[in-house]
Amino acid sequence: MYDDACRFLAENYSADFASWLLGIPVSMTEIQPSELLLEPIRAELKLEEEAIYRLVRRDIMQESVIYRSIQREAEERAEARKQREIALNFLRDGLSVEAVARGTGLSIKEVQQLEQQLNQSSQN
Repeated sequence: MYDDACRFLAENYSADFASWLLGIPVSMTEIQPSELLLEPIRAELKLEEEAIYRLVRRDIMQESVIYRSIQREAEERAEARKQREIALNFLRDGLSVEAVARGTGLSIKEVQQLEQQLNQSSQN
């Protein structure tokens, strides 16, 4: 996945990449494509999240179809969790299953399942 990351960074963000690697500001001479290795750079390193963000900038990641798909899935799960929490609060307040379904966008079956969970937890 990151085989060509160093090459990409060196070609497109030479000064930033060199400064990051060395930890000091660097004035760059132009790197010729012939100076780069033809073989991908491989390293078996476990990087912390901060190091990954420095290596693969967030704007580069956001262009990735996979990244956007993962982000969309996370947002959908968060929204579904929020809707279930709202539904539980409505049920605790005594609203009907139909009213809760209309107010949250959940199906009647989903609200009925939440109501059963609520009843079971109150019995314990």
